[in-house]
Amino acid sequence: MDLILQFDHLVRNPRRSTACGLVLIDAHAARAVHEAGHDLGEQPTAQTAALAALLKALQVAEPLKPDTLELRCCNELLIRQITGQSLPADPAEVAVYEQVLAH
Repeated sequence: MDLILQFDHLVRNPRRSTACGLVLIDAHAARAVHEAGHDLGEQPTAQTAALAALLKALQVAEPLKPDTLELRCCNELLIRQITGQSLPADPAEVAVYEQVLAH
């Protein structure tokens, strides 16, 4: 199965509690196979929250064992980090980034 993974994150200040929303779409049938919102807990930066949202999305998609997984998000920095054009500098971001790459 080919999947499209669309996700975004939300940061609520001042405590930086975060959440993400994600939709997994069957690319051929053009229908959602999973829709959910997830609490990501407190994150030190907005970019860490974006990385945590991607990690949660990958964890949800993993059991479905997709043949291909197309990622869609609106965070340009996250896209540059995942494609290797930019690396996270904040130690908290690096820790989550390494978990994302492990998936």
